Amino acid sequence: MHRSRALLALVTALSLASPGCRGCSTPKEPQIESTTAKSSPPLPPRELRPSLQGDVLIGEADDTNRYPSTVAVYALSPPGQSRYRGCAGVLLTPQLVLTAGQCVCRPHQDSRAGLERAIRMDASDCASRAAVVTHMYEPLTHRKGVESWFVEYQGDVRPHPRFEVQLDEWGRAAVHHADLAIIRLDDPVQKNILPVRLADAEATVGEFLAVVGYGYIEELSSGDGTRRFSREEVRELLEPDRKNVLFGSPDSSSYKGDTGGPCLRETDQGSELLGISNRGLGQAPTFTSIPHYREWLVEEIRLAGQRAPTP
Repeated sequence: MHRSRALLALVTALSLASPGCRGCSTPKEPQIESTTAKSSPPLPPRELRPSLQGDVLIGEADDTNRYPSTVAVYALSPPGQSRYRGCAGVLLTPQLVLTAGQCVCRPHQDSRAGLERAIRMDASDCASRAAVVTHMYEPLTHRKGVESWFVEYQGDVRPHPRFEVQLDEWGRAAVHHADLAIIRLDDPVQKNILPVRLADAEATVGEFLAVVGYGYIEELSSGDGTRRFSREEVRELLEPDRKNVLFGSPDSSSYKGDTGGPCLRETDQGSELLGISNRGLGQAPTFTSIPHYREWLVEEIRLAGQRAPTP
């Protein structure tokens, strides 16, 4: 397996934002030529003017590899079709990635009577394949900064069968259910990246979580390609079923960069996965509560283990 590296001075690998999705960025879609893991071509660094080097980057850079199980996800489009947006995801096993369904499924006009002005996403129109990129950071030896080593994989996409999002004409999420998707990689990730474990208990109002994704620059409307994390407070378990959880700040600038990424509860035994961020969708920052979908995830992990290739 090859490794590629890119120099991180201030920010790296800026990419265009996806229209209509505030939490997702759209970097260049990886060009994958085989089914095996491969190194990604280095992305060119880009300097920011001093006025953009401060408070526009949301969260803290994870340059000490505190959350290496958080990966970048790029659903792959068939030739001739528009690109999917880029998102984050998290490793459940060395060969299984969890992300948001909205990251791998396309929005389309709702054809049902009376809903012609609504936008819908569901499991009927999703990518069949996705690229996943892991990042590890190493400090430079002779000057300030870090190097980013990244490896690219690909795998099959399996959205939750009941995934459904419906946005009204004002962009509000009128329906938001099971916003999850699995990516089963063709090859397991390198052994030094440990997956996260699933949380058993749902969120409680007032607790703080680590939300991990990739950096976003508000003024440039684009991502900076750096894994970042922020500390966010759980605000409300949304009724009627408490499967979506309101968290963080309503400030729109903090919505960027972590759609599909993990919301982690920190414990004495390490981090556990409490939710998958979808705060780039609609008007409020929310995440999908993992304990409510634990049975489905455990079954997906079991099936992936049965299909694992022999060494």
